Amino acid sequence: MVNHFTDTETQNQTIQISTLKKAIVHALPLLAATSIALSPQAMAAEDIALEAIEIISERMSDTKPVKGYNAKKSNASTKTDTPLINTPQAITVIPQQVLKDQNVQSITEAVRYVPGVTASQGEGNRDALVFRGNNTTSDLFIDGLRDDIQTYRDLYNTDRIEFLKGPNGMIFGRGGAGGVINRVSKKAGWDAVKDLGITYGSYNQKRITGDFGQGLTDEVAFRINAVYEDSDSFRDGVGLERYGVTPTLTIAPNENTNIVLSTEYFKDQRIGDRGIPSVNGASDSTIQNRPYRLSDNDQFYGNARLSPNETETVAFNAIVEHTFANKVKIKNSTRYADYDKFYQNIYASSGVTNAGTVRLSGYRDETDRTNIQNQTDITIPFNTGNLKHTFLAGVEFLSQDDENKRLTATGGSSTVSYTHLRAHETRYTISYALL
Repeated sequence: MVNHFTDTETQNQTIQISTLKKAIVHALPLLAATSIALSPQAMAAEDIALEAIEIISERMSDTKPVKGYNAKKSNASTKTDTPLINTPQAITVIPQQVLKDQNVQSITEAVRYVPGVTASQGEGNRDALVFRGNNTTSDLFIDGLRDDIQTYRDLYNTDRIEFLKGPNGMIFGRGGAGGVINRVSKKAGWDAVKDLGITYGSYNQKRITGDFGQGLTDEVAFRINAVYEDSDSFRDGVGLERYGVTPTLTIAPNENTNIVLSTEYFKDQRIGDRGIPSVNGASDSTIQNRPYRLSDNDQFYGNARLSPNETETVAFNAIVEHTFANKVKIKNSTRYADYDKFYQNIYASSGVTNAGTVRLSGYRDETDRTNIQNQTDITIPFNTGNLKHTFLAGVEFLSQDDENKRLTATGGSSTVSYTHLRAHETRYTISYALL
């Protein structure tokens, strides 16, 4: 194919080409200037100001580490910062807010809403728990350290309670067949704490608690918790008096080191209440027994005056934590605790017979125990590809000096009538022989 152009068309094409050349010539200096302006040398010579962005987030309190009802971690028990949802064990945490809202004052009250854990009587002188069918009075810890004296524990200095259900020997050593309870104590911090609680309740219950703390300097914070309680009971002759104080000092010489020192004195005095006996069936059958005279729930079956319980606790705790630049964390915990426990019971050791009599027995128990513990944990985080790992290793040394005397009444048991019990005419004289 051959194209033919007229003179007019050829002239128009020449004009268009000339115009394009002029545009390119005029654009070259502009492109060169733009290239120079965008060169690294030019950009380095001129600072670029960016708009400031402010990020606001709520700071975690150092005196209330768990906010609200939902605890997401349990490093005091698991000894790592692994979220509870990723921990292959059933763990229930009762934080401080729940303890306050429900006015929980004892371990027995705390377990009411914990699935798989119930409280038993404990002979009226100690915390006794049942973890998934396993009875225990010694699988109790404070800040991950053993607190195994048989007594009633007050929660005035407890920040939260952690229930670990299932075997825990790898973390807590001996015991822990059905589970353990770990109390996390309150720590001193730089967030000010001012809390005063006053309670007056049924049966002349009077209770006062105090929780005060603040930072003393940029490196030192102080906190003190105290309690006093005096109360009667619906049962005749039963009452309690207990009081305690726990000062705490936190020292943070730098952002990677934290030292917590605390000491506690606590005394609990009460009358041991063993409840009411059962009643025998026809012909004094002990099959399908039922409680005896529930309407007379104020009756003490035994001798209240001769059933005192008393525990005195003196303890010192020290926790030292340090995190290295490579995120390796080492923690050392030391606890010295001296326990002096005494209890005596005159109680109904049989069901009420068809003749209206019940057998009374007596015993006495004295325990003087000293625990010295030192526990060291090291936590090493590392990655393998896209997988994150936390390696935990630890060692614990425990010295327990225990002196226990268990005595029973030398005269055996005595049979008394319900009428005499009801009239408070029971005279029970006891002497003891070492078991």
